[in-house]
Amino acid sequence: MNLEKDDTVRELRPVPFNDHLSRLNKEIKQGKCFDLPERAYWAPKSGADLRVKFHGIDAATPIGPAAGPHSQMAQNILLSYMAGGRIMELKTVQIMDRLQIPRPCIDTRNIGFNIEWSQELRIEESLHEYVVGAWLINIARGENWIGAESVLEPENDPVIFDISVGYDLNGIKSRRVTDYLRSMMDITETVNRLEAQIKDTYPQYLKYKPKALLANTATLSTFHGCPPEEIEGIVSYLLEEIGLHVVVKMNPTMLGRERVDYLLRDKMGYEHLQTNPKAYEVGLPNEASHDLIRGLKSKADKLNLGLNVKFSNTLETLNTEGHLPKSEAVQYLSGAPLHVITTVLMDQWRREMNWQEPMSYSAGIDKVNFTHIARSGCVPITTCTDLLKPGGYQRLTDMLRAYESEMEKAGTKSLAEDIGSPEQRHKYLEDYARDLPEDTRYHNERNKRIPKKIKSHLDVFDCINCDKCIPVCPNDAMFSYETTAGEHATSMITFSPGEGFAIADHEKFTVGKEHQLANFAEYCNECGN
Repeated sequence: MNLEKDDTVRELRPVPFNDHLSRLNKEIKQGKCFDLPERAYWAPKSGADLRVKFHGIDAATPIGPAAGPHSQMAQNILLSYMAGGRIMELKTVQIMDRLQIPRPCIDTRNIGFNIEWSQELRIEESLHEYVVGAWLINIARGENWIGAESVLEPENDPVIFDISVGYDLNGIKSRRVTDYLRSMMDITETVNRLEAQIKDTYPQYLKYKPKALLANTATLSTFHGCPPEEIEGIVSYLLEEIGLHVVVKMNPTMLGRERVDYLLRDKMGYEHLQTNPKAYEVGLPNEASHDLIRGLKSKADKLNLGLNVKFSNTLETLNTEGHLPKSEAVQYLSGAPLHVITTVLMDQWRREMNWQEPMSYSAGIDKVNFTHIARSGCVPITTCTDLLKPGGYQRLTDMLRAYESEMEKAGTKSLAEDIGSPEQRHKYLEDYARDLPEDTRYHNERNKRIPKKIKSHLDVFDCINCDKCIPVCPNDAMFSYETTAGEHATSMITFSPGEGFAIADHEKFTVGKEHQLANFAEYCNECGN
């Protein structure tokens, strides 16, 4: 696949593999990785086994980034690994890869809203980023950057790359998306191209090149309101023609408008939020999901492939808050309230279906509730909104450490032992879902505050220097540096045809503080977080 450049269609740009390695070789010696401090690295503890199986494939932990801002570029993927992520739900790839997304597109001042996170890189660029990310993980493991008690072998620290693909059948069956899916199952061509780029500069890392099969699982990210027959067609294509294990996302609207509004507005107190009425009219109905999933599961079983479900998609609400662009009528709710709605739905759906397989989960996961969802038997458990808050990727580490502490209290040595039998997991989920709507930590009263505005104008070269922008950026676009305060001279360089370049003195500029913040333009998509 050819990496074409088109500066008119998007802002993010992949960074050359050599540049990543050059930066990391310096940073690791300084005790950080893409600005993540080494105190935030996660390494397996002796005597604590968090290994799980996803579609029968091993992963060293059940956690990772949800498809979105934390899984679209190589640095995202390595940062997730360094903080304990071992199941990477990659950014959704679709045929429409030249979209212009309104900015800002994220609002996590308290709970969480976004405007649909669509494809931001070209399809070919996404493949490049995922392969580079996998290679960087292999280097980090082989060089023991995470500081494990001893160097880990891939089989003792397995990582799963889970493809996220959307949004409709025609797009997925297109040549470019189909080629991408098949390339993810055999990345030899991309690996060979990258190998040629670093063989002279970093030959010591050639031994860590990824294996040909990068991914053979896919989570289907259909558009909101996708009809059952369209979902059936897409999953059948992914199973029969591509040979992928598949996970199908369930929508929170499957609870019905009355139940969702009761939980959101009456029980949790988010009376200022209005769910989108159209979402209930066009979304997958709960009962229709039963026959759909049963039929697809039977088809997958015959092909010796996995078919499972994920709870849940985001919840469509009307954009009345005034923070995200008014051009967008709908915004997508995540975070604390979605955790309650999704867990209630998942428990109801599991009981109605008598579903025995571990379900995938992504809705408002944080270090407090991660243990509960793990003990409910969910795999994988992915998160997004929590990582957009102060601390960034370190919050993944916090989740795993909190769970390890709970295992110590329970006297269990492995996640499998801790979560027990399927019957125990189902009972745990039932009890948790029953009590969760009463938990005030998810209610509006606890989550309505927004950060205070500071009484300071934000000037170039004169930031307040809190440095909180660095970890909350999913792409590691922000960084700090030291300079000299005071007035600095500048020059203006001009070019005239026939006369060449001319240099002249220009007006001086003032640097207010020695500690400064700056931005890698290639990493930044102006999300607004």
